Amino acid sequence: MQLLITHDALEKINTISPTSSPELWLYYDTEGCGCGVNGVPTVKFFDQKKRDYELVYNKDLNVFVHAQQAVFFGEEIILDFRNNFFQLKNKEEMLNPRISETQLLQAVN
Repeated sequence: MQLLITHDALEKINTISPTSSPELWLYYDTEGCGCGVNGVPTVKFFDQKKRDYELVYNKDLNVFVHAQQAVFFGEEIILDFRNNFFQLKNKEEMLNPRISETQLLQAVN
């Protein structure tokens, strides 16, 4: 799996990051969606690596995904920043067009 982070997204990440060496987590959010296969692909700052996490190829930052959630993202993903929102997409579709700074900073239980 590979994540391309656009210049605008990387610049914004570095501006809002809670640490000097930000790490990201590709996260499939199923909260309030009913079952484990219904959810929304998103991205968050990553604070600790746990078992079953895989490194996602990226030339700028360390990016992780849970092994069981990787299937929801595809092989090549793009993280962009437009109109004050982060966007997760691939060449075929928009995965999540509106990821706010607040969502990126939120902890996951």
